[in-house]
Amino acid sequence: MELIPSIHDILTRSTGSLTSHQPGLTSLRGQTIAEEIDFTFSGALADQHSLDFYEAGRFQYGAARLMVKLDQFRKTGRFSSRVTYDNNTRIILKTQADGSFIISTLVPFLMAGGDAFVQANLSLMWSYVADRVIKPTSTDNIREALSSQRELIQTFDANIVQQAEHNRRTMELLEGRIERADYLTDENQRLYERLLAERDRRAYLEENAATLRRISPDQDARLISMAAPLLKDMGVALRNSSSTLRISANDNEVRRDIVFLNRRMASDVDTSRIDDQSTLILVRIIQYNIETGWGKLRTDEHEGLLSFNVPSDRKGDVQAELLDAMDRAGNQLDTYIECLFVRSVSGALQRAIILAVRDLDDLDGGL
Repeated sequence: MELIPSIHDILTRSTGSLTSHQPGLTSLRGQTIAEEIDFTFSGALADQHSLDFYEAGRFQYGAARLMVKLDQFRKTGRFSSRVTYDNNTRIILKTQADGSFIISTLVPFLMAGGDAFVQANLSLMWSYVADRVIKPTSTDNIREALSSQRELIQTFDANIVQQAEHNRRTMELLEGRIERADYLTDENQRLYERLLAERDRRAYLEENAATLRRISPDQDARLISMAAPLLKDMGVALRNSSSTLRISANDNEVRRDIVFLNRRMASDVDTSRIDDQSTLILVRIIQYNIETGWGKLRTDEHEGLLSFNVPSDRKGDVQAELLDAMDRAGNQLDTYIECLFVRSVSGALQRAIILAVRDLDDLDGGL
């Protein structure tokens, strides 16, 4: 298991132990190990205890780069043109209390009946892109976490693995432990949070599928291409600052978790090229998981089996057809799908995002 460095370890790694007799240092958890530099905002929104999210982000990016370079200079007489993982000097962002660090934003609701392109809360758009680029929990992920508690992996192997809906059943297993206040390892607590976020996000998208249909396939492609690298960049904070990131939303009626990320999940976010336009292609559906929306297909365009996923807001439109296609006898290509292809830098197919299943009879004469 990978050990996460403590604040003390990070701050003293290059300087050695610090003592309370050194001037200019302030206390962190009772130990005098760091100089504290505060940034205090006053006036305008700051007087209302608020900041513009974009402006605050730009400030923090600039301030962080400047502080790291000044720190490099005071230590070596030189500074790097780019701040990288290797030359970052590990300045710590400090919360006002022990525990997790929370950044909260306030997003105004859209005007009811207004002219917004998609009449939806911003959390729905977060869910929309996350569902398309973050891989769902796999059976291997579940087994890896449950293996940290013998009785849980034994229950999984005996009662769950041979049934459908592994994720839902595993989540119910963990929920039962939580309700009884039974012990859960960190791995299983994080597994529960990940499964909860996936469940809430899927339900949110399925409930609002009609609202999201206004987004065209080419707009879908542009959203994915824009969001994937930014979501991956957010994972930088999972290197040293945090083990996990949870994004939740509260619209005054319900609170829901919409994204859960750990370091491995962030590194697995696919930033390869997405086709600008959808493709109509003849395939054979080989596997399909109705819970996660992921599966495998065969097509003449790709050697071997190709992975695919169905976004949660599209499952209601295509799931019955995919299951029917999977159950048909024979190995011939027999199902037309409209999809977006995810390609490697060299152009090789890596995955298909299925947007629709097209009827063969309707397409005759038009192909």
